[in-house]
Amino acid sequence: MLDDLAILVIIPLLSLMVAYFIEYLRKVKLRRQSQQIYLLMTQLSLNEEEAPPAKKKQTTLLGLYELFPTS
Repeated sequence: MLDDLAILVIIPLLSLMVAYFIEYLRKVKLRRQSQQIYLLMTQLSLNEEEAPPAKKKQTTLLGLYELFPTS
């Protein structure tokens, strides 16, 4: 009688609890990773605001002709 109860109720219930626990750990890990990414992105944006503006290179047709001569 107790063996039937264990097979039908307790074992599936324990396996379901383990599955939920594993899913919970995965979500906690993803939440921590997203928080770390957010902190890194805010640090990068703060560093960009403090840094002097970078020189932007503009590609012109003349520059392309110099890079890839046709004749």
